[in-house]
Amino acid sequence: EQCLTNSLLQSAHQLRWRVKMKYFSYDPEGDGFTLHATAEEAQKHAENDLACHRDNASEGWSDSVEHVCWGEVKQTTFKVREMTKEDAEHAGIYVNIDFDYICDYELKDLPVAINHVDQLADALQNLLDAVGKQPGGLPVDGFLAVDAGLLALHNYRGGE
Repeated sequence: EQCLTNSLLQSAHQLRWRVKMKYFSYDPEGDGFTLHATAEEAQKHAENDLACHRDNASEGWSDSVEHVCWGEVKQTTFKVREMTKEDAEHAGIYVNIDFDYICDYELKDLPVAINHVDQLADALQNLLDAVGKQPGGLPVDGFLAVDAGLLALHNYRGGE
């Protein structure tokens, strides 16, 4: 039970982390695309990338130096319209035999996503905190409630 609780907490934390990383830096010859929590971190990372290019400029500037940049992430992808293989086939949608479900992805504005994911993650955290205080752990129907909360986090639909 503790292992499942830790797994759920980790999943909620990872999703919350993903939408809170509002800034990026990019260097095609360095770390590539990197997410950051603040504009200052993103700018510093890009400046360090530029310094690395500068250090190697004695051999000639790389053309990719012109692509070093940093900025703010405005939208991010979220899984939407997830459907089990059985439900999809019942609806007349072909599903490759190797897949258990089908889904789509949509871009969502980051500020909206942060608010909704924070609310869902907080609700899941409160549920898990309450479970930790129960003697004997969580009954099976409680695990189903926690699983439903986690599923809501992963299938966030932006209020749709």
